[in-house]
Amino acid sequence: QQTSYKNIVVEVSDDSEISRDGLVEKLNARNLLARAHYFPPLHLKEMAYFTKRNSLDKTEIQATRFINMPCGARVSSSDVKMICQALRELAYAR
Repeated sequence: QQTSYKNIVVEVSDDSEISRDGLVEKLNARNLLARAHYFPPLHLKEMAYFTKRNSLDKTEIQATRFINMPCGARVSSSDVKMICQALRELAYAR
């Protein structure tokens, strides 16, 4: 199976010292252009038509954990190293 590499998704783990939103904010402050991955969940979005709403507790928890990182032809190997270093520094700052 071949992938399109459309998204590079990072999960913010439970032992991270920063929230997903805090990490996105700090990455963007470094001009790394991260964004929340699929947030808000579809079942919480306002729709132009009637929809039945249910509580999806596990989905709502997961929706706070994932980040889309920069990807594509313009992201070089050195960019990837810089992004990984920034993630380590910010998520586990001691």
